[in-house]
Amino acid sequence: MMVGGPIFSLTLAVICGWGMVGHFDGAAKGGGIATVLYNLYAFMALLTGFIFAVTAAPFTAGGFKSDGKRAWELLRGDGKSEQEGAM
Repeated sequence: MMVGGPIFSLTLAVICGWGMVGHFDGAAKGGGIATVLYNLYAFMALLTGFIFAVTAAPFTAGGFKSDGKRAWELLRGDGKSEQEGAM
């Protein structure tokens, strides 16, 4: 479940990017609701892409382990990481 957050963020970024490019290609130049939706998709794609990058990166900050760090330690097979993963 540690990688659930990063996977969801990446999935949402891809969906928003697909919606932005696939459905509103060229519509943003016309104005109106299409422009608002295009900008919303672009903002969400960038925001969730950034959230994915931050949560998937393996780092420790002030005793807090990121999801990427926890997943990396679990893949290494450390006994302590298995105990943390069970919580």
